[in-house]
Amino acid sequence: MNRTNLESKPLPCATTCAITPSTIATDPTVVPKISLLDILRGSKTAVDQLWASLIHRGYFLLCYDAGTPISSVSPTLGAIIETVEGMKSVLTPNTANWPPSQCSVSSGDVYFNERDVPMYRLGYDDGTGGEGGDKDKIREYFRVANGNIPGVGGWREWGREVVRGTCFCSYLADVLLHQTLGPKRRKPKRSQRARWMEPESIDLEEPSSGGVEGGDFSILYAMNYFNTPSSISHASSPSFTGSDGRPLSLREHVDPSLFVIEPVVGRAVGGLEIWDKLGGRWVAADGDGAEAIGCLGEGEDCMAVFVGKAFERAWKSEKSNEPEINATLHRVRQPTKGEIGRPRRAVIYEQKYAEYFE
Repeated sequence: MNRTNLESKPLPCATTCAITPSTIATDPTVVPKISLLDILRGSKTAVDQLWASLIHRGYFLLCYDAGTPISSVSPTLGAIIETVEGMKSVLTPNTANWPPSQCSVSSGDVYFNERDVPMYRLGYDDGTGGEGGDKDKIREYFRVANGNIPGVGGWREWGREVVRGTCFCSYLADVLLHQTLGPKRRKPKRSQRARWMEPESIDLEEPSSGGVEGGDFSILYAMNYFNTPSSISHASSPSFTGSDGRPLSLREHVDPSLFVIEPVVGRAVGGLEIWDKLGGRWVAADGDGAEAIGCLGEGEDCMAVFVGKAFERAWKSEKSNEPEINATLHRVRQPTKGEIGRPRRAVIYEQKYAEYFE
């Protein structure tokens, strides 16, 4: 199907099914929402929405019903709800102490990125660079490398919920890659789906592989933005000012990755802003009053998704007859007055495969 000839039929942003590809492509007031279950099923309508969102907007929300008791939903939706709730409880706990003890371990394994450059040690990182430096007083991290865990098994110290969340993000990102760039290269791994659908199958005793396997450089981050007066002061230089003059905690940038997924969209404290290509404006993706949160229906939850430079290159190479898709510009704003002293927790998955960096 040629997705460039999309007719304009603006519809309200009340339900995901009401948002057609044409609405996404022509109405900048509508937040692009797509059913997560329909994406996983390969629904034609959902895939058309996906293409329209990436071509015309640069981002989209994957939405699902999180308000129904798990006993009353399908096994797939139940597994999604449990996985996200697990990531919230472990990686974004609503407490003053972060990270939780089970995620405070630093691994002995160094993460080498897609350019074979050593970046950091996996596990917990206080943001100083590991030797008391002054690298980053704004946030701290916890990182899991998808290709560094054998079969995405796990390190016992990191816990089942962390591994399950990584498996889910890996499978979902592969589905999205398959639906956009096609089956030419990688396909969604059944083993990944099995592990997040049936977490008891995860072998927590399996040791680390000590290196990237299968050219998979994908990585899951959990981040804690301090949002303290001192961290705000540290990000007060002109280089932390947005193109619109807004003070930032993380500069405007595009990621090097394929797909980027924020599986846990925070409600309490916001920060992530994504550039909407059609509207020519920044869209608040998380936090109280965020536009993305405001478009959700009762009991609905969502994940924010966009793409990086590797996807932009691959799209231009493999879909030269289609409209361009560019890497998505995004940033993290500084906390509002009411958010100062309240940390912002975020979980982000970056999809990276070696063949897209050659």
